Amino acid sequence: MKKILLPLLIFSIIVSCANPKIDKAEFKNDLQIRGLKGKIKSIREEIFEYKKNADSFEVGEKINSYSATDRDELLEFNDIGNLIKRTEFYTNGEISNQTEYYYNSKNQTLKIIETDNYGKGSQSIQENVYDKNDSIKKFIYSSGDFKRISIVERDGNNRLSTRRDMVKDTVQMTFNYKYDSAGNLIVENAFIKDSIPSKLISRIYENRLLTTELTETYGRWDTLQEKSIYEYDDKSRIKLNKRKLCERQ
Repeated sequence: MKKILLPLLIFSIIVSCANPKIDKAEFKNDLQIRGLKGKIKSIREEIFEYKKNADSFEVGEKINSYSATDRDELLEFNDIGNLIKRTEFYTNGEISNQTEYYYNSKNQTLKIIETDNYGKGSQSIQENVYDKNDSIKKFIYSSGDFKRISIVERDGNNRLSTRRDMVKDTVQMTFNYKYDSAGNLIVENAFIKDSIPSKLISRIYENRLLTTELTETYGRWDTLQEKSIYEYDDKSRIKLNKRKLCERQ
């Protein structure tokens, strides 16, 4: 007996290197992204066992399980098709997890509140603040007494140049990014606090194709250096990837 595992719909926020203004002609709401049309207010997904018969299958009994994946899911949408609430249920009907989504007038995500009802339950909140170019300039994550604020800086081309993660007004991590004249990301560095190296990445491109990548990862007692060299065929497909590791004290 096999199970139908319906796809888990996950909403993620990515602070991208470049986030230009939204083109209304290209904007797709959450229903359209899922290939759905019409004025749908909610979707309920349930999990059943099935048995394969030659070239077809027969749906069996509904699954009762407390595993991480075998759960029912209810998705609710607003009038313009954006996801506003996702609720996961154990198959006995009890709520296991609930996520609420809030948007501004430009359909940008302002806040996500996730409530985990497992055990005593916990809640986490993600908030976005946008600049005049509709790009994220501040990301706030909080859960209980913990709060982390990520402050984003961009260059003249609206590309991510610096990100600082702060906890209780103290910088915990700093990330720096640099680009070449073609817009390729050539430097991607992470520092503990402001200047203590954690992971340094440099890249070399030829004709917009990555040819060399050097990564240095700094541990407490040593440094791990990794070098990757890429070669391509006449259709710009990778045909060779050479990797070399070197550990330094």
